[in-house]
Amino acid sequence: MRCDQCDSKITGTPVKTATRTLCKRCGDRLDGLAAGMVSIGS
Repeated sequence: MRCDQCDSKITGTPVKTATRTLCKRCGDRLDGLAAGMVSIGS
């Protein structure tokens, strides 16, 4: 299985979103972006 964001091979448990399957690194980045958007009120 490959990450939909960076196309690297996923080892371990993938991070599943509603539309994509991500590796842990890309999943963590997505969580950080979402938290930032919530904290600034957008």
